[in-house]
Amino acid sequence: MSAEFTKADFVKSVLAMVDLHNLSVMYPFVEAGHDLETKSESDVSIAIALKSCFQDFIDTDKSGSHVLTADDWHSEKAALTKLIGSETTEKVDTWLSMKMLEGSTDLQIAFSRINTVLDGESDYTVAVYDHAAIMDLKGEWESNRKLFLCKIRHSDFNALFNLNTSFHAAMQKVAQTFTGRLSLLDSEEASSEIRKCCHVDPTNRYSISEKGMKFKLRIDATFPEINRDYSTAALASGGFSASSSDLTVQKAEKRVVKQEQKIKKPEKVVSAAESSEVVINGKSFLMGSF
Repeated sequence: MSAEFTKADFVKSVLAMVDLHNLSVMYPFVEAGHDLETKSESDVSIAIALKSCFQDFIDTDKSGSHVLTADDWHSEKAALTKLIGSETTEKVDTWLSMKMLEGSTDLQIAFSRINTVLDGESDYTVAVYDHAAIMDLKGEWESNRKLFLCKIRHSDFNALFNLNTSFHAAMQKVAQTFTGRLSLLDSEEASSEIRKCCHVDPTNRYSISEKGMKFKLRIDATFPEINRDYSTAALASGGFSASSSDLTVQKAEKRVVKQEQKIKKPEKVVSAAESSEVVINGKSFLMGSF
């Protein structure tokens, strides 16, 4: 057991891993392929427990990625305005209205929590897109999606969409793990911030490193435009930093999950999206400009 690893460190590490997963599913219409790797340089039992908790968390928590229809958006617009601000709400509304005038009928809005802050505002991506147009695979990516980044208190977001139960259930499973399986130091505060990195190279890798434990996720998208959106959102978030360093992972300690990147039909999706811009706190930036 790592003598320095505290319960707070464990919780923050799990949440950081979940954030990487949420980033990979910010577009519900894309089934992203993943290469997931972990390595422990200190205590293998902690690495194993973290992997187990990570999987339990994403299986249990429904609040990390949530999809709305255009009708949902309009019915909850007043409450959503309080969460994401009037400027972003107006920009989303304008885009949806333009698409509706063009005859689009399957507009969707997807929220993904990519930087979780338990006692403050978390970073969320808000992807709006014309689901029907994208599913037609006509290559009109640029005109059929738009990406925003907002800061939202996750407790307020979960309360609005009745997602608190699943989030608390996921957190309870984390607590049960170090209560029943691990002996970790008691501490109300994590001794350091979890380092989440976006590797600035063509491999589309994202990673965290904490006290000898390393976790790496490669989002294997086949669509360059979507890959660019992942890295743009990550680097625009306060929870990620750019890195060109490599994380080597021993095969003996590696768990790999692979699947082809493809367009998929979600059970329920959300709104519309437009150009190759990302909008942060009401300001628009071209993709790749970060």
